[in-house]
Amino acid sequence: MAIANCDAIRQACDELRKAAELADTTVARSEAAIRANPEDEAAKAKAVKAYEDKIKQMNDVMSKCVPLIDTKFQETKKLIKEETDELDIIEEENTQYKTAKKALREELEAEKSKNEAAKQEELAIDKQLGDATKSAQVARKAAAQYETKGPFDYRPDQGSLYAKLTEDKVKLTSTFEKYKVLFAHRNTAPRPHGHGYDLQRLEKAEFDQLVEEAKNWNETEINNIQSDLEDLEATRGKLLQTGWPEEHAEVSDTLDKFQQVKKAAETWNQILAVEDKRRKDMQSSLETFMLDDAKLLQWCRQERTNMEGQSEPHHIQEFCASLIRNIGTMEENFAHLAQKGEALLPNKMVERALVEVNEVWLNLQINAYERQRHIMLEIHKKSKLENEVRAFSSFSTKLKRFLEETIKVLEIPTDHESILVVAPVLKHCRELLDEFKPHALLADHLSDFSLRMEHIRDNYNVLRRTVFSKLTFLSTDRRTVDEVSGQRREEYLNKVHEIKRWVQAHSEGENWDSVHSKVKRVQEIVDKAIESGNTGDDDEPAAAVEEDEY
Repeated sequence: MAIANCDAIRQACDELRKAAELADTTVARSEAAIRANPEDEAAKAKAVKAYEDKIKQMNDVMSKCVPLIDTKFQETKKLIKEETDELDIIEEENTQYKTAKKALREELEAEKSKNEAAKQEELAIDKQLGDATKSAQVARKAAAQYETKGPFDYRPDQGSLYAKLTEDKVKLTSTFEKYKVLFAHRNTAPRPHGHGYDLQRLEKAEFDQLVEEAKNWNETEINNIQSDLEDLEATRGKLLQTGWPEEHAEVSDTLDKFQQVKKAAETWNQILAVEDKRRKDMQSSLETFMLDDAKLLQWCRQERTNMEGQSEPHHIQEFCASLIRNIGTMEENFAHLAQKGEALLPNKMVERALVEVNEVWLNLQINAYERQRHIMLEIHKKSKLENEVRAFSSFSTKLKRFLEETIKVLEIPTDHESILVVAPVLKHCRELLDEFKPHALLADHLSDFSLRMEHIRDNYNVLRRTVFSKLTFLSTDRRTVDEVSGQRREEYLNKVHEIKRWVQAHSEGENWDSVHSKVKRVQEIVDKAIESGNTGDDDEPAAAVEEDEY
């Protein structure tokens, strides 16, 4: 089209030139006739007519050439503007890459992930920026020839295709770099000092958002990227068909980056799937734990209600006896529940449930003990047994003295007949005297029962505060006092045996035998001195002997 317009302009210019030459010939003839006969009106009219024809022909030719020239000028100007706009777009993309590079560095510094992978990503971005710069330079060179050589050698189809190819590559590369950095960060396993991406620390809403983002990637984003890649391949094919150099239309690096991003996305999907399964298992375990916890709480509260409904002393005693029989099984149930709960920690709901069930269980035991204690004190006070025992406390002492004197009297006879007579009585008195110690101990305990209970009241209050402390509720040590004391006793015996083995190991040898023999000789000297009746005045000979021995 451009060549046809140029030929039309050239033809119009030739017609203008020919018309001008013909008009000039006619005008020259008319002027010569006028100079030959200035009064010839016909010659003057003919000359005027020749000028008018020349002007008309020039106007006709110009009316044809000017629109064509103007049209061509506008087309050329439009093409140059399009190329300039494409260069501006490439420059803007270049600026965006620089901005993205700066943002990426700030993000990497904020995450403290200065590792080799991040450096490689930065080098990749620098390479991409270099490729974009080279592409921009190539585009400038391609556009420069249209400005210097003129519009007749311009191939606008190549320039527009190349600009589209470059723009699509830049857009896809930017997308790939964004997802590559994102997946590289999320696929990093958590480390001891807090680096890495730990999904277990995220709240449910945050994790659900990540799952939704992954779903959007798998269903929408990856399809859009594949569609863009197909468009990129189609644009490249069209550009190569115009004769564009293949080395300036390479897209293999873009395809490689897409495969890297796709592989990283698959890894991220696997990590999300594992974490999702773990959370579902945890939720199932949590529901089971809460059901078991509710059962134990209901049992403890029901037992507490049953106990409070009892008023007779023997009913309270039967309840406490039943609780003691079942306490082993309940302790096992609580230990099993605590084991389940510890596997679910850290979890505030589980922690509150463990504290609550421990508190209710300890409350049941403490209240049962206090109820039994209160009944014992009340019965003891009403029975007035303590006053009676205290009133007859001297009787036990008198009885003991009487039995001892009776035994002495009955042991006096020496003849066989008397011994046979007193033997049954003597045997009975001795049996009573043997049974007197437990009786006396029981009488002492009964006589000062209230006093002893008053003395241990402060100790019990301290124990009660300790039992109801939060630390006790959080403790999972279910060992009894006997078990703990037995363990301490075993540790003590082990240490004693260890010391004995050490002494035995170090007591063997000449040095120990030498010291031991000297100690023996000193002992013999001392024994001889004692036997001979030596006093302090005879210490010097003994000391001399001791020096000789040593």
